[in-house]
Amino acid sequence: MAVRVAILSVVRLYAEGLAEYLNSRGDVSITGIASNFAEISKLVEAGPVDVILCDTSDTGTAAEVRQLAACFNNVRFVAIALAETETEIITWTEAGISAYVPRHASLAQLYTAIIGAMRDEMCCSPKITGWLLRELRQRPEKVQTGERLTSREVQTLRLISRGFSNKEIARELGISISTVKNHVHSVLEKLRVQSRSQAAARISGRDFRLEAS
Repeated sequence: MAVRVAILSVVRLYAEGLAEYLNSRGDVSITGIASNFAEISKLVEAGPVDVILCDTSDTGTAAEVRQLAACFNNVRFVAIALAETETEIITWTEAGISAYVPRHASLAQLYTAIIGAMRDEMCCSPKITGWLLRELRQRPEKVQTGERLTSREVQTLRLISRGFSNKEIARELGISISTVKNHVHSVLEKLRVQSRSQAAARISGRDFRLEAS
């Protein structure tokens, strides 16, 4: 059976080019193209989808992928045009991607990533494997909800508690504002709080350890 793939990208020309190539492989079938998360949700609900290709260059955030992955846990997510930095790889992996294709990758590598995702395999360099393993080793203690904050989320929470804005956190950690927003959203979600001030209060309340970073 062909792998059923939906494409999420705001650039229609780009998405149609990917669709034409993947359809030509014979063992991949494109079920539709969407320009936003509402449209991709409708595509998945309308018919079986095995893989969603998510153009990370200008479509949504990792937080939105996390929400989609929670709703459609049988769908694999492959991130397209992902920057191969430690922060981006870890952020999007935690959001629920099964594989990724970096910005310099070829169409053949895209196809390999899709097939690998269906086999629960992620093709990545030894350096990226090292990043992911180090992240697992450095995770702090579980918070009371039973979920873990990543080391980067802990750093973000510390800065929130000091009154830093998203722009200031981005400058302090050397990451983009959109990535900071992803971390803040994840922190609030994991701590089950509604505001930054409530999240900061968890530190003073010593609800979890912050030694690991």
